[in-house]
Amino acid sequence: MNAMSNINRRAAIGAALLAPIAAATCASEPAYATNRAEWDQAFAEMKRLLILVRASDERNDAAHNAYKADWPRLDMIDWKEFHFVHGDATFADRYDVEADWRKFVDGEGQWWWARDAEKRKADHRAALDSMLEYRRLKTEAATRHDVFAIAEENDRLASLLDAAEDRLIRMPSPHAEALAWKLDFLFGPRACEPDGSCPSWTMEWVKPVIDDAVRLARKGAQS
Repeated sequence: MNAMSNINRRAAIGAALLAPIAAATCASEPAYATNRAEWDQAFAEMKRLLILVRASDERNDAAHNAYKADWPRLDMIDWKEFHFVHGDATFADRYDVEADWRKFVDGEGQWWWARDAEKRKADHRAALDSMLEYRRLKTEAATRHDVFAIAEENDRLASLLDAAEDRLIRMPSPHAEALAWKLDFLFGPRACEPDGSCPSWTMEWVKPVIDDAVRLARKGAQS
């Protein structure tokens, strides 16, 4: 789970127009300040999950790489029976073998002919079976490297981390350091695209940050 995938998962569709949002926010009453202990507890939980996710990412990547290295060779499939494609892994995974077989059997004497029809059917069936065997071996490799269970756990932890980060963004900042973390999270280097542009965030995330800035600025001006 790299930085770009994090951005894609969290970014909302559509542009967050900061000026109108800021105007609307300043016109409203700034949110209350979170208790420092509450923030610290939520932040510590986020950091704990972040460590778990990073470790899980490494396990997931290692399992997936080992799985791919253990894939059966595509040339084990008898591709000569598939005149419209050759050596395509996606095709090999998804092609409806049994529908092909029914169509082929029904097509005898209609769109194909052979002196030895039984041999012709046996050759075609053998090609289809070679594709099924490829899938069986690929599934065995996935089971051997436990890729599905590891990926499921990775997704589970990532969802927990997303929820923890969401909670922090929505939680009113108790101090300037909390606001600084939010700004870095949304607009810092790890959030930016390679061209330097930042993602468009939903107002549900932008507004709490602006509320924090307004409230803390007013507090600073009064002190």
